[in-house]
Amino acid sequence: MPIDWSKAQQAEQAAEAGVAAAAEALLDEVRSVYIPVKSGALSASGMAKAKGLQASVGFTKVYGKKQHEREDFEHRRGQAKFLSEPTSKFGPQLEQHVAEAMSRVLGG
Repeated sequence: MPIDWSKAQQAEQAAEAGVAAAAEALLDEVRSVYIPVKSGALSASGMAKAKGLQASVGFTKVYGKKQHEREDFEHRRGQAKFLSEPTSKFGPQLEQHVAEAMSRVLGG
């Protein structure tokens, strides 16, 4: 019996789409709850990039790293570690984006 690899290729493509969706979901969560907001420029500089099964979420404003790391800064809205905390906290939900995308393709 020959092996039909088309489902495997579809599953891989679905997983890649799920990774991209998870990165966008994380960016949305960071923007809506965690990122410090004064003018909105830092939030607006956010980006989510995905390539294959890897993704990154970050912010392009130069001061973003300092805002992320300095826990002694006071923020009216948002907090330090605005990427680290939600990534840890919402890891299972991010993985669920990948699982759901693959499930749709594999029929599970």
